[in-house]
Amino acid sequence: MSSHRAICGLASFALLAATYAPDLHASEKRVALVIGNSAYQHTATLSNPTNDAKDIATALRELKFDVIEALNLDKAAMDRTIRQFARSLTGTDVGLFFYAGHGLQVSGQNYLVPTDAKLEDASGLDFELLRMDLVHRTMEREVKTNLLFIDACRDNPLSRNLARAMGTRSAEIGRGLAVVESGVGTLIAFSTQPGNVALDGEGRNSPFAGALVRRIAKPGEDLSTILIAVRNDVMAATRNRQVPWEHSALRARFFFIDAPASGYLDREAAQVLWTTARDTRSPALLQAYVDRYPKAEHHAAAAAMIEQIKKEQSARAELAKREAELRQAEEGRIQAELKKAKEMSLAAEAQRLAAIRAADEAREALKAARAEQEKLAKEGQQTKLAAVPAGLVTDAPENRMSLLARSLQGELKRVGCYAGAVDGRWDAQTKQALRDFARIAKVAVSGDDPTEQALEAVIGQKNRVCAAKCAPGETEKDGKCVARAKPKTQPRDSQVGSAKAEPERSSSSLCWNPIGAAGPMVPCTGRPGETRASK
Repeated sequence: MSSHRAICGLASFALLAATYAPDLHASEKRVALVIGNSAYQHTATLSNPTNDAKDIATALRELKFDVIEALNLDKAAMDRTIRQFARSLTGTDVGLFFYAGHGLQVSGQNYLVPTDAKLEDASGLDFELLRMDLVHRTMEREVKTNLLFIDACRDNPLSRNLARAMGTRSAEIGRGLAVVESGVGTLIAFSTQPGNVALDGEGRNSPFAGALVRRIAKPGEDLSTILIAVRNDVMAATRNRQVPWEHSALRARFFFIDAPASGYLDREAAQVLWTTARDTRSPALLQAYVDRYPKAEHHAAAAAMIEQIKKEQSARAELAKREAELRQAEEGRIQAELKKAKEMSLAAEAQRLAAIRAADEAREALKAARAEQEKLAKEGQQTKLAAVPAGLVTDAPENRMSLLARSLQGELKRVGCYAGAVDGRWDAQTKQALRDFARIAKVAVSGDDPTEQALEAVIGQKNRVCAAKCAPGETEKDGKCVARAKPKTQPRDSQVGSAKAEPERSSSSLCWNPIGAAGPMVPCTGRPGETRASK
């Protein structure tokens, strides 16, 4: 709503200026084509081009231009609109072309980018883009005075698509737009210098379009003076990162509005501009009021309002920056947690695979032991038992049970169901651990004896099954049992003060044990036969 009032205010001011200015251009025919492309279909949307085109078109209509205004044009619509513009130039005194959107240069040739461009291959140059010199040549062929304003040097992601498609020829794609020389009677103004990238802006308009809207309707200033002021505004707004550039071969000074006829225009126009700028709080209109009327009644109030708006914009920018930093920190935290979870999962899987390998090796060892014992039994050569692996030769069933028990204990410990020693003893604690595993994992295995079926069932579990069972003096931390920290105790003064040392027994109150002098001494009881120890 405020931006609509700002446009209306600017239009009212331009209309008032045109009303009171000398009617030197009443017989001139002025035609303008204004295009703004924001809604690109195959790359990110630009915020400001459609706003820029609307504001420029509004100002030009009040400056006696017949305006063709076109927004978000695809290639077909762009071709139709350029042809319509070419036809309207017949018999025209002044032609003006304004374009805001994406543009790029290839081999020194400048192209304007319709909203449906993809540039997935090199043929896109001919069939998806519009050569800027087509508009340039068309205007110079029909009109003696031509003005072109190009705000199309924005950073263009589509140029990267084209670079990939062109391969070794990608070096032909330049940064920004290329240098263009105007013909006689033509001025071409770019939003930034050749080979540089223009900014889209953070407010309603780009830096270039916003400055042009503020400056274009100032009475009594020719176009060269206006463009100098625009250049200074843009350099100040972008901290010298963007420098508007133009090439002119105009044969005379060009005025959008001639100098005012009397002081009445200044007073009346100043009041209209101030009222609109104050109500809309538009920085562009407030700055226009301050620049044009340095001695006006509300000059100080307008300047103060501009500073206040700048502070508010700065505060919003700082808030947005902090929010972005918080989002980035949160994303970093989430990524770190995901990385840690992935590492833990990989470690658990590695542990599971190692356990599977160990179980396989145990089964192979048992198999080899049984085969060797069967061989020895058949041959009756018991002396060859020494060749059987250590720990497996004395009793095959018992050794097999011990190996299975040890493997099961290791696996049950891995899944959190067993906290005892991995010693191969199939005791009550191990049996209970297997029963707990079977109950929680919902598998049918018996806890009475260690079996290969039970071992395979536990190995098949990748993650923890039971809550960690820790031995006395241990506690769970990150899924593992660690030694419980001993509580730090301070000696109590009362205990220290009240502690009573046990009275030392006198050796005279002890007697030799009646069983013999070699026995221990005992307290004397006074019974007959006791022998009191000497001091």
